[in-house]
Amino acid sequence: MSLPEDSLKNKKVVWFFLFVLLAGGALGFVTLGKKEDSTFVIKSASLVCTYPGATPLEVEQLISEPIEREVQSSIWLSQGYRFRN
Repeated sequence: MSLPEDSLKNKKVVWFFLFVLLAGGALGFVTLGKKEDSTFVIKSASLVCTYPGATPLEVEQLISEPIEREVQSSIWLSQGYRFRN
């Protein structure tokens, strides 16, 4: 005898196992812990500057990149300080 033949002959056993699996899945879903707030923080910043007469590449090299390096290496940001205008 094979599994399909046995399952067709013993429908009550198949329904019992199906019920047990569905009940276990529903119980597991209901007792699953849920978090409402995310646990990660996305850090972002925006730098806007004007340099009349300079190309975008010059502004990036002379202003944006040095400021980005200083901000990334700043100990204030690693401690969680916030800057406000």
